Amino acid sequence: MLGDREWKLYQFITKTFLGSISDDAVYDEVRVLFSVGPIEAFKLKGTVLKKPGFLEIMTWQTTSDKEIP
Repeated sequence: MLGDREWKLYQFITKTFLGSISDDAVYDEVRVLFSVGPIEAFKLKGTVLKKPGFLEIMTWQTTSDKEIP
C-alpha cells in the first residue's frame, strides 16, 4: 500500500511515461504584425489547440487558447 506522497510520485512517473509515447499535440498558430504610422509597430500571437495528443494525459502541460478574432 502506497502512502499519499508515494502515490503522487507513482502517478507522475506513470503519466509522464504514457505521455512520452503518445501522439504529439497539434496547435494552430497565428501571428499578426501591424503598424500605425511610420513609428508604432505591434505584434500579436494566438494559438488554438487542434489535437490534444499527449496533453490528454499530461494535463499540467496544457496552456489556454489565445484566439485572435
